[in-house]
Amino acid sequence: MGNLINLWHLRNECTDCVEFMPKGMEKLTCLRTLSEFVVGSGGKGAALSELGNLIHLRGELEIRGLGNVRDEREAEKAQLRNKKGLTSLVLIIGWTFFDKSKVSEASVLVLEALEPPLDLERLLIGAYKCLTPTLGVWPSWIVSLTKLKFFGLSNCVDVEQLPPLWKLPSLESLRLWQIGGVKKVGVEFLGIETSSLSPSSSSSAVVAFPNLKSLIFRYMEGWEEWDYGSRGEEDIKIMPRLSSLEIHGCEKLKMLPDSILQSTTLQNLEISLSPVISNRCKGEYQPHISRIPKADIW
Repeated sequence: MGNLINLWHLRNECTDCVEFMPKGMEKLTCLRTLSEFVVGSGGKGAALSELGNLIHLRGELEIRGLGNVRDEREAEKAQLRNKKGLTSLVLIIGWTFFDKSKVSEASVLVLEALEPPLDLERLLIGAYKCLTPTLGVWPSWIVSLTKLKFFGLSNCVDVEQLPPLWKLPSLESLRLWQIGGVKKVGVEFLGIETSSLSPSSSSSAVVAFPNLKSLIFRYMEGWEEWDYGSRGEEDIKIMPRLSSLEIHGCEKLKMLPDSILQSTTLQNLEISLSPVISNRCKGEYQPHISRIPKADIW
């Protein structure tokens, strides 16, 4: 592989059977396109640090097998933050989204070291488990991605707290699936302290998720409560541009927030395999649901 020093494009997507990249990847310094990079176990193949020399990468990049990285310094050497041309990044701890075997206590530090360029537009994190809560649940750099338009979390086992995504002003699409440890989505998700929800607090308006248009929850098995507190509508606007909401396989979810039910921008609502919410949509929520142009409840 190291002999292909003039190679510009290596499109190797959809290669779940690949267990590692060949050594010598660091010599492909002309590469503009690299669909996937797989970190092998036991020192097999190219190390994650070999990405450091590929400064011209642009477009989309998926990195799998991050659970095999035992030292965050190796992740730092990948220098993702210096790859200004990257617009889409997928970070998977295991071989695939559903592989938990490669999760380690190093996962938190490795993700922290894989800080992407600030202009990133799409980010997906999969098969992640926070085994060291004292280090922080999510990488600190997430809130710095002010141009991020899409964010997804998949199969993040035992994670109990969602990142403060409200700080991402450009976010348009948010997809959360199989995050079994989350029981409540509330004010902490919006980054608003409970004390600030009191009537005596400042009347300055707060806008959470100002550009979010699409929101999807799938198979959040532990999710029971979705509540944004009692702050007045004149003080806070939540997802003022939301046009599509999908909830699938959230069996324990009990209620929808008033801000969702009273939304005037919601054009599409899909709820399935969530019996409590589905029954409410056919009952007490029906006056609100009837105003939504496309509502599929079952």
